[in-house]
Amino acid sequence: MIRRWLLKLWTRIRATVLDEPRDPEFQAEIEEHVRLLTERYRRQGMTAEAAMLAARRQFGNTTFLEDDRRSMQMFPAIESVRADLAYAVRMLRKNRAFAAAAVVTLALGIGANTAIFSVCNAVLFKPLPYPEPSRIVTLWERQRDGTPSTVAPANFVDWRGASRSFSEMAAVSASSFILDGQSEASRLAGANVSSSFFSVLGTRFTLGRNFLPEEDRPGRNRVAILGYSVWREQFGADREIAGRAITLNDDSYTVVGVLPAGFQFGSTAADFQTRSQPDIWVPLALDLQRLQRGTHPLRVIARLAPGVTLTEAQAELDVIAANMARLYPDNNRDKGIAAVSLAERVTATVRAPLATLLGAVGLVLLIACANVANLLLSRAAGRQTEMAVRAALGASRGRLARQLLTESLLLAGIGGIAGFLVALAVTAALAPHLPPDLSRAAGMAGDVRMLVFTAVISCC
Repeated sequence: MIRRWLLKLWTRIRATVLDEPRDPEFQAEIEEHVRLLTERYRRQGMTAEAAMLAARRQFGNTTFLEDDRRSMQMFPAIESVRADLAYAVRMLRKNRAFAAAAVVTLALGIGANTAIFSVCNAVLFKPLPYPEPSRIVTLWERQRDGTPSTVAPANFVDWRGASRSFSEMAAVSASSFILDGQSEASRLAGANVSSSFFSVLGTRFTLGRNFLPEEDRPGRNRVAILGYSVWREQFGADREIAGRAITLNDDSYTVVGVLPAGFQFGSTAADFQTRSQPDIWVPLALDLQRLQRGTHPLRVIARLAPGVTLTEAQAELDVIAANMARLYPDNNRDKGIAAVSLAERVTATVRAPLATLLGAVGLVLLIACANVANLLLSRAAGRQTEMAVRAALGASRGRLARQLLTESLLLAGIGGIAGFLVALAVTAALAPHLPPDLSRAAGMAGDVRMLVFTAVISCC
């Protein structure tokens, strides 16, 4: 009942909204039937008007008849597709060796491409997991030959004081700690950061708070922020950890916060020379009275001020660099300051290799498609008799081509589903063994982009 009502609604929409003309031949046929009935009733002694009313009453609603006719015309195409699909399934079941070979070939080609795309998606295409990541930049000392290098503490302090293009600027350096006081001592990767570091990144804490500016000073820096994993593994996810004292390198530190799960900073390999993210974060606590320009241990990040572009910020940094070269020629002569977006910095070392790898697996997919095409051509050669019989029974060339296309699309669909499952298995097995420069890909997983990519290459 509902189906019939929907079909009638659709035909009315086609006739009214789309202004589809009614079939004049069908209208003429209806009128002829009504005329014959009218004449029959008049021969039975009825008046002309009564005969016309009786004829139309017996014939029924002509609008509904035309709607039913249009509805019936819609279904042959759908029924034909269903029949083609059912026949394609029967043919594949009849030729299981051919079907298995084609599906496996497509699954390997599609799976390899989807797996590499998932890595590229996680590393290159997804935005960094920070608020407004496009405004976060990294700052480097630029040598005479253009090579970027890490930053001297005194230079960082001068940059922070002189620049107006950044709302906040922070520095970070790698370190390590021995965590004592638990069941057994353990060595943890750590980082020393200035108090504005997590503000630049826009980090929201699972527990506790950020470092206070007054805690970023020598003698007042015995506070720590825990990474999520060490909080769970070493402290049992204790939600009362904030304010508790822990022992790091034989010194007592007070835990003030816990980072959210999945927090990462930049490229682990480039920033910390280790496969794992830092577990413990403590204040950098630079001694402003004893700053050095000869050592360069810091990596600097900053957030662009509202309305300031990277080009404008770089122009200001060039002026600052020129002033510093004049004031401190021994350490800053011929040195500049380079501002690079954090996203570009993170992907700089892996963008070209990943693009090359994606191109390589693309060639693998082309080879797989060529092999499947050869299998289909070989099978078509053996089906000449079948096609001749179907043509003799009245099947047009278009009808035969549609049947073959349906079989090909069915193979591609099954191969795409199998390839997607292969890609999920490959990415799950690949993630723990990725090199440090691909640390962001550790979070790759099946998502809508991956599914759409699989569907597109399956159809192609």
